[in-house]
Amino acid sequence: MELTTTNLGLFQTSKSERSEFVAQILKDIENGVTDALKVHLQIKCMEDIIKGVTGSADYKEAVLDQAQKHGKRFSYQNAEWEIRETGVSYDYGTCGDVVYDTLARQIQELEAKLKERAEWLKAIPEGGMSVVDEETGETWRVIKPMKKSTTAVAVKLK
Repeated sequence: MELTTTNLGLFQTSKSERSEFVAQILKDIENGVTDALKVHLQIKCMEDIIKGVTGSADYKEAVLDQAQKHGKRFSYQNAEWEIRETGVSYDYGTCGDVVYDTLARQIQELEAKLKERAEWLKAIPEGGMSVVDEETGETWRVIKPMKKSTTAVAVKLK
């Protein structure tokens, strides 16, 4: 099969067409018309392609260059486009503010202590155990944390 960028035209659809397509895929899986594993693999491949394209700095630059030719806001094909700042962040560590730096250090120390305590709690034996506060002599009972998870199928693309 020859893959070209013209194949992407298959997915240039309206919101309702995309919704209908999703509904049809789910219906075909439910009715046994389509193999759920095959669909999942195809979707994983599409995700990999999308991540590869959208993660490219050259691609992002090309899209921005083309968009700038149309102005800050414009309509093109079946979409509204806007050029705007995204992912804005601030580096407060460069401000030289002693209060901020002290608070940030305290948070890091507390996060490290919290992580260490979480690891300790995970190691508690089944049935729990009693804990004694060395300073106050206070005791309490702790139990192993409840483990939560979701069962899913992992796919590693070749």
